[in-house]
Amino acid sequence: MEFFGFMAFMGLIMFSDYPSKVKKLEKNVKLLNKKLKGENTMSKVLNDLKDKLCIITTDPHHSLGSKALNEGTITDVDDEWVKITFKDKHENTKIKIIRIDDIKSIEIKV
Repeated sequence: MEFFGFMAFMGLIMFSDYPSKVKKLEKNVKLLNKKLKGENTMSKVLNDLKDKLCIITTDPHHSLGSKALNEGTITDVDDEWVKITFKDKHENTKIKIIRIDDIKSIEIKV
């Protein structure tokens, strides 16, 4: 009986790291899917919008200050992130870095 208890304990120890391995594999699969779908094309498009004033629509949890229009200037772009400079309601200049995946739409302000 002790043998089965010991084997169950060893099995528990061996598989306790299993969820972290699954998360690592999911991350790798997401990266491969991005490469296959061409997600880098969005960063290339955003590179063309550098230093231009834009109206950026993001997920609700990534609002750019309290302005309704979310006006900001795209200052830097890489494969996954966008650096945006904007003014808050007190006219203070702020910088926010958000993921490209969180951007819903961008409208160039002329």
